[in-house]
Amino acid sequence: MWAEALDCLFQKMPRDLLGRCRAVSVSGQQHGTVWWATTQELSHLNPALPLCAQLKNSFSLLESPIWMDTSTNVQCRELETAMGGADALCRATGSRAYERFSGPQIMRIRSERPQVYSATERISLVSSFIPSLLAGRVAPIDASDASGMNLLDITTGQWHMKCLSAVDPEETLIISGRMA
Repeated sequence: MWAEALDCLFQKMPRDLLGRCRAVSVSGQQHGTVWWATTQELSHLNPALPLCAQLKNSFSLLESPIWMDTSTNVQCRELETAMGGADALCRATGSRAYERFSGPQIMRIRSERPQVYSATERISLVSSFIPSLLAGRVAPIDASDASGMNLLDITTGQWHMKCLSAVDPEETLIISGRMA
């Protein structure tokens, strides 16, 4: 859907305007995830072809869990318990666990759809996915967006290893790049 929307935008944009563009600003959803089966197509994108056609085999999950998700209450409690309670998680990440946050969403997919999880090479936020398409490589996650995942150590600005381990005990999780 995200790639299709970008295709639609480029189809409607006058060609002379596109040729004069020097920069593109993108605003994406902070609490939405894109599940990559592979990112290798990114480096071979052809601007003359629709993105959807070029990326059709790139995703392990076709629908993106987004901020309107309320299905992760169990995973929120599991994450808080793993961190020593809601207050401890809040001290580490800046927030207690919320159903819309990406950490609990990732936990739910791992638990309920293990075949999707094991087929996933990388997870991007929607806000870094569109820049990845425009740049032709995996774009880093903005630190402010990463802080809404329940996975970022707000004191260091790096991924919180205990939170990552709670989300993925086998430590196979690869989140899209380092923070910008």
